Amino acid sequence: MKERIEYTDYKISRIKYSQESRLGIGYILQCAKGETFGIIYGYRDHYRSYHREKTWLYFFRKPKSLYYDKHTEVSYVKSSSGYDKPETFQVNNVLPLSHYRIIDTGNKALRGKEIKRNDGIYHYDLEWNLMNEGIPYMDLWDYSIHVYYPIIDVSCKTIIYHNYSVYTRNKRTNIVSCFIGMHDLSLYSTEPTFEYVSSKLDAIKEYIENFNLDSETQNFIAGHCGYFHCYPGRDDSFFMIDYWRSSSADSYMNQLVKLHEEKDYYNCCGRDEDDYDSIDLDETEKMREEVKKKYNKDAHYMFLLNEFFTELKKQRQQYLLYLEDIKSFVEKGDEELFQHNYNENDFQKAILQYNSKN
Repeated sequence: MKERIEYTDYKISRIKYSQESRLGIGYILQCAKGETFGIIYGYRDHYRSYHREKTWLYFFRKPKSLYYDKHTEVSYVKSSSGYDKPETFQVNNVLPLSHYRIIDTGNKALRGKEIKRNDGIYHYDLEWNLMNEGIPYMDLWDYSIHVYYPIIDVSCKTIIYHNYSVYTRNKRTNIVSCFIGMHDLSLYSTEPTFEYVSSKLDAIKEYIENFNLDSETQNFIAGHCGYFHCYPGRDDSFFMIDYWRSSSADSYMNQLVKLHEEKDYYNCCGRDEDDYDSIDLDETEKMREEVKKKYNKDAHYMFLLNEFFTELKKQRQQYLLYLEDIKSFVEKGDEELFQHNYNENDFQKAILQYNSKN
């Protein structure tokens, strides 16, 4: 078991961009046992050529015992000297994306308290603990992914986290978003187990058996509301809405009645009445009675079963799309690069030849 190290007396910071070194993402092109080098297919280096996206080949030195399969998704740290002297293109700190810790920002209980830390920035407990141990991690937000890799300098007692960000978490548009998509859907990496499916079916059955129709109908409300909206430079407006709404999380219940809004407005010059929101008791009772009349326990059960299996199939298909696409970020015509076996005498020449066209 790897010994846990805490760099409690180190100065810790995070940067998005550095002149000295940058974080890149790509594929392993070659990293075999018995060799002292590895090659990376660095897909679309967006820091270079005035932000025009390009693809480059890099190499790194390694112990002979280290090996990774071709197409392994990795991060790496590239030095600016590689840009000033393009004949080198040497990188370091190569790490498979699978070795990163993943933090889901939506799980506040797991993340702990958010307070201002020694680096002058607010971090959650979990995130700060990882930084104090010099652990690479990914921060997941609703629409973005931030990859953080630590450069630990023992002589200067510093840890600098380099950042690689993408803003398409829910789209299959780059290596990182596909990797996280597969992580999010890891349950569906194989056919869901018998235990998982049967437990879900038991949960649905128990939910139906304990379902309280009278209590659930309290989530259905009809009413009227109005609010003022100021439009600088033109007439203001006062909006009036008649609504039929539900706060129920049960999709079967929400389709029993027509949930909708009827909206109207008038133009005005400044506010001429207060905002309001009132429940229409008669219409609310009418809607609740309609829900009770249409409710059917057997139909409810079958609806939820169908919803579960439909979602199961959908998520499995989505996982397979991520699995297919994560290997697809190779420029047209570059597929043959992965078929070639390079040796110590020719790999740097091959890298220079490829990169020269950029």
